[in-house]
Parts: sequence; structure tokens; C-alpha cells
Amino acid sequence: MALRPCDACSHRVSEKLSSVYWSWNLADRSRRAYLQRLCLACFIQRILPLLTAEVSDAILCPGCHSPSDDDMDPVFAKVYCPGQPVQALELPYCPKCAVTVRVDAQEGAVLLPDRNPEFGGQAPERSLTSAWDSLGLRP
Repeated sequence: MALRPCDACSHRVSEKLSSVYWSWNLADRSRRAYLQRLCLACFIQRILPLLTAEVSDAILCPGCHSPSDDDMDPVFAKVYCPGQPVQALELPYCPKCAVTVRVDAQEGAVLLPDRNPEFGGQAPERSLTSAWDSLGLRP
């Protein structure tokens, strides 16, 4: 039996829980991140549809399937399932659907500290050329 109950349904189950690290940026550029642990049943209901969604060239909201090119409120997730490789999700939600997903992501979850407050919650800019330059491959 798992030591912790599922964050969504509060049941203690026999199998290990998955861990989903949710994150998004607010209008003031501050970052919010949550850790949510889910049992298999809750994972199938909440996360599996996002992992198996069809990818297209158009940027569509995963919730309502409307174009979200011009009005996007993205949600990011790193999904850790027992015995499986990590999977990263970049979800281009429209503002209306993002609210619903964020409420679900916070259900029973643990608020994580902002790891880069000096960058306003955004990842620091990195130069990819410097990493390649350090290999000394230039003629």
C-alpha cells in the first residue's frame, strides 16, 4: 500500500503513485509550480488524454480545441510514472480552459517555491552557440 494517498481522490492504493510537476506563469510574470501525486485511475482520467493527444501543425487549445495562437495561456507539466521515462508537456491552453486545468492541478497538490524569482519565473536566457563552441568543432 502506498504511504501517501492520491492527491486527487484521497485513496491509498497498492501501486506507486505518479508525480506530475505542473507550472505556469501569471500575468505579473511570476511562476507557479505544484507537485501532484496521482494514482493510476486518476492519472488515466487526468493526464493520459494529454499524453496521447494528436499533435498537429495548428496550435489548438487541448481543452476546447479552438486556435490559441494569438491568445495562449500555456501550462507546462513534467510527468513521472513509476518505471517510465519522464515526459514533458507544453500545453497551449486558451485563458478560459487554463483556469480549469490550473484548478485541477492544484487539487491536493503541494505548492513549490519559485526557483528563479530574479528572472520573473522565466528560465534564464542561454546561448546554445557557447555550448557548441566549447566542443572546438569550428574550423
